[in-house]
Amino acid sequence: MGAYLVDSLILVIVFLVVVASGFWMTFDDIIQMGTLSSTNAFLQLMMLFAVVFMVINGYLLVMRGQTVGKLMLGIRIVDSATGSKVSAAKVLGLRYIVFFGLQIIPVPGMRELVSFFDAVFIFRDDRRCLHDLLAGTKVVSNS
Repeated sequence: MGAYLVDSLILVIVFLVVVASGFWMTFDDIIQMGTLSSTNAFLQLMMLFAVVFMVINGYLLVMRGQTVGKLMLGIRIVDSATGSKVSAAKVLGLRYIVFFGLQIIPVPGMRELVSFFDAVFIFRDDRRCLHDLLAGTKVVSNS
């Protein structure tokens, strides 16, 4: 949970800098999203979040099984069966992209529903979230 909070804070800060630069969209664009009937602007915003997340964390995830938050907290993602390094397809594709894709389905409450069901799995005995089960991964201490 701590790594998720660190990663989210970093993502929000970088996102705000990107938006403030006007590179992709402006704060005015974001404010108008609440008045748009189209989901296009929302999807653009979510794609920006995904791109920023992958730029910040993609290399670390593939090479070390870590996001910046996991690196700071001394934890990493490994294969649940072998304890070894996870393939890029598993760590990026199954663990992140599949769940991100489910969360941007333009249905009211979909993001919250997917996030909720993913997170409640942490209370199982093995403490693996739904994205861990799908990707065959687990989070371990670097020790």
